[in-house]
Amino acid sequence: MDCKVEAGEDTVRITVAGRIDEAGAEDLKEHLQGVDTSNLKDAVIDLGQVTYLGSAGVGKLLLFYKAVASREGRVSIVNIPSEIYQHFKRVKLDDIFVLRAAP
Repeated sequence: MDCKVEAGEDTVRITVAGRIDEAGAEDLKEHLQGVDTSNLKDAVIDLGQVTYLGSAGVGKLLLFYKAVASREGRVSIVNIPSEIYQHFKRVKLDDIFVLRAAP
């Protein structure tokens, strides 16, 4: 799993690629924990190049959401592959995150 973090003053864009299985989830957690959420208003996580997202990865996304939302920030997940997007909808993650499927 690869992860690229581009931070602005009060925004961050996180681009993730590859498999987010157990090992990938731990890598993702490290990258997300490295993001300064103190002034973060808008976080965008791009999953356009993700081939698999397991429950451990979803858990790491939820922990990141908690950190951002506790400071009144918003987390959007974009370019979500169809299968992952359908899973997010089934488990009602659209109630938590702003979701956008891949075109």
